Amino acid sequence: MLAASALACSSVTEQDGTVVVVATSHAKRRQALSTEGQVCVTAQRGAAGHVEDASIWQVAQKKGIDGAHPHLNVGTSPSGDVLRSLLRFDLAAVPTGAHVLSARLTLFQANKGGPDSSVNVLRTTAPWSEGTVTWGSFGNAFESAPVARIPVNGKGASGYRTVDVSQLAQGWVSGATPNYGIVLDDANPTLTRFAGSESPHAAQRPALTVCYVTCYDGIQNGDETGFDCGGAFCGQCNPPPGEPLGSPVEPEGTSLLIRVVGADTAPIAGATVTLSGVEKTTDGEGNALFEGLSAGEAVAQVRATGFAPGTVTIALEEGTHGGTTAALSPLSPPIAFNADVDATIITEEVKVDLPAGSLLDENGQPVTGTAEIAFAPIDPTTDDILSAPGSFVGISSATGEAHELESGFMAEISLTQNGRPLQLAPGATASVTFTLPQQFNAVPGEIIQAWWFDTEAGVWREDGFGLVEESPTEPGKLIWTVEVSHFTSWNCDRPWNTRSCANVLIVDQDGRPLSGRTVTARGLSYSYRGSAITGASGRACVPVMRGGFARISMGPEYAPVAWQNITPNEIASCGSSSCTPVTLTVNVSCGAPGTIQACAYSGRSGTQGVGACRAGYRVCDGLSWGSCTGQVTPVAEICENTIDEDCDGQLNDGCPVCVTGITEPCYAGPAGTEGVGLCHAGVKTCVNGAWSACANQVVPKGSELCGNLQDEDCDGLTNEGCTCTPGERESCYTGPVGTAGVGVCQAGERTCFGTSGSRVFWGACTGEVKPSSESCDNRDNDCNGQIDDGNPGGGGTCSTGQPGVCTQGTMACRGGTLVCAANTPSSPEICDGQDNDCDGQSDESNPGGGSSCSTGLAGICSAGTMTCQSGGLTCMQNRQPVAEDCNTSADDDCDGQVNEGCNAGGGMYSFHYSASNTSSATQNTTDRHVSLAAGQTITIGTCGLPGAWASGDTYLRLYRLFGGLVAASDDNCSSLASYFMYTVPPGAGGTYIIKAGCYSSGACSGNVVYTY
Repeated sequence: MLAASALACSSVTEQDGTVVVVATSHAKRRQALSTEGQVCVTAQRGAAGHVEDASIWQVAQKKGIDGAHPHLNVGTSPSGDVLRSLLRFDLAAVPTGAHVLSARLTLFQANKGGPDSSVNVLRTTAPWSEGTVTWGSFGNAFESAPVARIPVNGKGASGYRTVDVSQLAQGWVSGATPNYGIVLDDANPTLTRFAGSESPHAAQRPALTVCYVTCYDGIQNGDETGFDCGGAFCGQCNPPPGEPLGSPVEPEGTSLLIRVVGADTAPIAGATVTLSGVEKTTDGEGNALFEGLSAGEAVAQVRATGFAPGTVTIALEEGTHGGTTAALSPLSPPIAFNADVDATIITEEVKVDLPAGSLLDENGQPVTGTAEIAFAPIDPTTDDILSAPGSFVGISSATGEAHELESGFMAEISLTQNGRPLQLAPGATASVTFTLPQQFNAVPGEIIQAWWFDTEAGVWREDGFGLVEESPTEPGKLIWTVEVSHFTSWNCDRPWNTRSCANVLIVDQDGRPLSGRTVTARGLSYSYRGSAITGASGRACVPVMRGGFARISMGPEYAPVAWQNITPNEIASCGSSSCTPVTLTVNVSCGAPGTIQACAYSGRSGTQGVGACRAGYRVCDGLSWGSCTGQVTPVAEICENTIDEDCDGQLNDGCPVCVTGITEPCYAGPAGTEGVGLCHAGVKTCVNGAWSACANQVVPKGSELCGNLQDEDCDGLTNEGCTCTPGERESCYTGPVGTAGVGVCQAGERTCFGTSGSRVFWGACTGEVKPSSESCDNRDNDCNGQIDDGNPGGGGTCSTGQPGVCTQGTMACRGGTLVCAANTPSSPEICDGQDNDCDGQSDESNPGGGSSCSTGLAGICSAGTMTCQSGGLTCMQNRQPVAEDCNTSADDDCDGQVNEGCNAGGGMYSFHYSASNTSSATQNTTDRHVSLAAGQTITIGTCGLPGAWASGDTYLRLYRLFGGLVAASDDNCSSLASYFMYTVPPGAGGTYIIKAGCYSSGACSGNVVYTY
């Protein structure tokens, strides 16, 4: 256990029954003293540690719920059964005698009947086994006084519930009390259901997180003042980590503290929060503090890896120190699909239908191959509503007015490829289908508006509508389907205008008003959530639905500290005197939200403020202090950077002579010769912490090489000591051996200078031609025996100046001249959308087309001609459908029937049909085209019109030819027949399609009569 106690951060896994603690900090470099930070371990089935749980009930004294059941039940069932649940977490990963700083029990409430209540957490006093325990065998083996109470919400609510059990865990770890686990008990006559360790949702399983340090020995030694240290695992005595130090400091000016958490209420460190152009990253407690803000509305964007984005929209008074929480919804694991074909992605709650080739990347380029889609579904009838991306305020597309929204279901839809975002191409649409929760009152055939979330403005924006239908795959459930043109968070919402309000006063335990606290209104009989921050008077106003049952609360929404349920009956809006008054009293143990207090530094003496080391701090959320965070204590030096990690005032002390991979100049010649004549420095490289030999240096030679006018001995003179006859001439060549006389290369001539009896020397070699880089000039410039080899000067892209496929070219050296050669030569024109013959026209003269063909359509639309269109051969019909001409024997409207409806008389038309498996008239239907003008009304029915009749359950729909569904009818005329009227809106005249079919997948027939 020593290794576990000495780590600053760790994780726990279970291998073959053994708990293993794995470090996630710098332990591989040097074990830090345990006084340098706490260790946190979590026991949760399937993730880490060993967990046992079971439910037992009184009516079956000898029977319990074994390890195969996914739920833990507590309380009294509708049939009168009394149930309790048992839990035991193995804490073998925590060293015996460790000091427990905190222990948090987290359960997921899956359901509860009846009103709000609480579940007691009781210490178990006898051993039990998950597979064999029963009500009779367990008896009353638990203490009657609860160690904690878990608040649970009624009326079917769900969500994570967390309580502190630090004192109980300390007893288990110290050995003062045996760890037989806990009992969950509820004396109320209702049943609460929690997710158990066998739940298919791993994140919802019971979890116990224990944070501890191991430098407490339980003895107040003589040299210890105000703290205890010196345990078996300590290297030295330091102040206990987390103790506050110094006076609290309030934020400057108008401020806002935003705490970012996940749907499981755990803080999210490293999240990005952007407010008024300022971007901040959350600390270890999920906090981001903004100071010096302007009064008025503040909209902050919140993003974190693996979560759907969210916003915080709050109005602040001048000088207010506000605090609020942003809960983010986690994204599901990505689902891969092929973007090149039509794709349907289905989850338990969301379905998306994507057309082939409809996606673009962030640079506007078409996406091909494998892409991924992830969802963050939110059922607003449950505690999921707490992690909605923002407020429930929507902007009408028609009027631009703001409305409160009642939500049916929402989901973030995120498409990526290799981690980069994707979107629908302009003009492309996708179909999105939500499975609606049963608590949301909707009916088949209902049209409900669609809204997408604008993260910049923090509001929902209306964008079209969706149709509610019965689920074809899940009997008894309803689905809502909408066509969307982009992907973000989409919402099925009804706006409501039956507005009332709550005027909320927040006071502390002494009755003093509290400013800067967030007040939340949550609908209990309807799906809505809104919030506001109290001003200097301690008051805030929040909208609620008139006649609706709502909860007004203060504190984190997932664990409010005070609340009151109301049912307002007055029509009122914020600012009026008719708002329902609510007063909430809360206990406050710290100052204003965002107040910061320094924590004692627990590193080695003398290291605080040296190098990277610094003390931590804690933040007040407006109710109580958070945990200390942000402390940096000494660790071993990391030699690859320039940071003083061990905080001794020296950089990279104790590191090797050099850092592997770096280079430095070097020179071993005599002083004063570097850079003289031919002499120059080389380079040495650090290999495994030691310098290599000096490479590529040139040092002085022993004597001059005569005849080349170069200073080989690096003394500043050339050819000293060389002899010849003055005036003597000879051939010379200083180029590479074997190149003289090849290509352009040729020898030169040198002359001996000086006078007899004095110093003589050879002059420079003149007239020689040495190799040079090859040029495109039809010559062998590099003297290798080849002319213009290697395509000198060529290879770059160029334009030939020709049209079509001949445009793109590559520079090539040909005959000593650089020319732009076409990459693709001219060829006869084919139907591919390109100018193949490079004449400036694409697919001219209908290449490959002209022959007769059949379109596969009926009537006059059958005959066609093969036509080159958009780069492909298509059979284009020679004639378009028109209204049926009763004076001909042709099928003029191409519906497979001749002169149908011509004999109805009285301005009426009709057609007969017989069909089955039409999926409520969405497939396998009998269709008719009609031309309608704006303002014209059409009446359609298999009943209610002369000659109309129906056999079976008929279903009629009316679509625009180039648009969507405009009207539909199922049961009318007090029968299973269909009847409806539709008036064409302004600007919507054109061709419409009547589709006749049967309800669901049944069979039916009838005579459809329509008049207009």
